[in-house]
Amino acid sequence: MDDDFILEPLSTCRKLFMPVSNDIKTKIQKRRGFNMAKTINISKVASLLGESTYILKMWELEFAAFLEIERDHKNARVYTAENIEMLRKIKHLKDSQLDQATITQMLNMNNGKSEAAAVKADPDIEMSAKKNIKAALEEIFNLIEEKGKQDISILELKMDQLELTLIEQMKQTVKQELASHSKVQLNAAKGQFSALHDKLDVIHETSSSERDMYQEELKYERELAKKHIAAREQKFIAFVQQHQKVRDDRAERKYGLSMLKQIMGFAK
Repeated sequence: MDDDFILEPLSTCRKLFMPVSNDIKTKIQKRRGFNMAKTINISKVASLLGESTYILKMWELEFAAFLEIERDHKNARVYTAENIEMLRKIKHLKDSQLDQATITQMLNMNNGKSEAAAVKADPDIEMSAKKNIKAALEEIFNLIEEKGKQDISILELKMDQLELTLIEQMKQTVKQELASHSKVQLNAAKGQFSALHDKLDVIHETSSSERDMYQEELKYERELAKKHIAAREQKFIAFVQQHQKVRDDRAERKYGLSMLKQIMGFAK
């Protein structure tokens, strides 16, 4: 990898991974509109960095070893140029998706060399800066690659868990649909059976009622037949008696006439 290629596009990384001399700090501050003798409040720093005041307070807790924020007479936070530069480093590393432990390690590594290298003003600074940038970039790339592998493994695990969860949900849904469908069919069958049972009850009641009516009618017909037969018998008996009486009367008349003839015959 070409050294000039590294330094040219990654000049912004120099303030993160190489010692920063006082002259460089001064130039940076002037370029960004800060005065070394002055401090600014948390709201302006948050606006400058594009972060919320809450995030800055969280970074102050997470990286207390690197951030010494002073307080004014009103106990409000006041930020120096060094504080802001450190916050810029932290923001840059945070934007690279590095965790707190990695950021702390890199800040420690960078902070240990800052004072000794800041006092040097010879041509070796550029070479040292190149080496620092190379080493830092390699470490960042390795960390990012390792973190990427971990993220991929976690993602694959989450996908497997999600797949299992979806399969289980589908099973439960199918079971519920089958149970609901079976329940609907069972309720429909119960309804049909109940309707059929009601029809059978109606038919049974109708049949019983009709049977009772038929028996009553049959009994009535029998009574009428008995009465009719009795009347015919009485008429027949009366007819026979009358016929017998007529025969008896005729016999008596014949007998009387015969006796009369005999008497008359004796009289002659």
